[in-house]
Amino acid sequence: MIQVTIPAGVQEGAQFQVNTPSGPTIVNCPPGCKPGDTIAVEMPTVAVAGAPMVSLVMAREPPDFDMAALVAFTKKLPGEFVGAPVTIKGCIKLNPSYSVRNMGGDRYRLEGKSGASCCGCCPFPGGRVSWQGEWEATDLTRRWAISNGGHQTITITKCDGTFLAGDVTGNDPQQGPIKGTQVMTVNTSTMKMVIGKMGELTFDFKRVATAG
Repeated sequence: MIQVTIPAGVQEGAQFQVNTPSGPTIVNCPPGCKPGDTIAVEMPTVAVAGAPMVSLVMAREPPDFDMAALVAFTKKLPGEFVGAPVTIKGCIKLNPSYSVRNMGGDRYRLEGKSGASCCGCCPFPGGRVSWQGEWEATDLTRRWAISNGGHQTITITKCDGTFLAGDVTGNDPQQGPIKGTQVMTVNTSTMKMVIGKMGELTFDFKRVATAG
């Protein structure tokens, strides 16, 4: 393994070149990573002289928290959450909510939705937007697909079994890049983000039901 710093201008999913003991190599930027992040690159077990550049498997640095705490925290998440109404640019009003379900074993699924009302400037088709994604309890990056073609990823940076914190990245095809932070407890979730043309937004959720 070698340590590599993601260069400026490289976004998740993009390729970039690094120099390794085996020569120049093309690698892929993992989901949830950004320029300036240091990641571990697994070297090929055999170097072939004159071989073309290859893609290598990349992994994030090991977390500085106990993974057992993350698994224990995730097991407490299933249930229903309702968000406080959010007003965008003084006109668009969102009423978000989401649910988390255990899909069996250590796999979980999130499904969210929000109605939207405005003067007619709403950027969401049909005045509604939804999002969904699945992950394993040990996943450090958790990605949601958004119904308007966008996506969002949280990269977990802290967890002690009572709360979780992470960096949020993503993209909205109409509004632009998404960047921010998320902090969760078992009963609350707060996301502070900058979403392209929408600007700074804060989403506050509270648990209203626990999965049976």
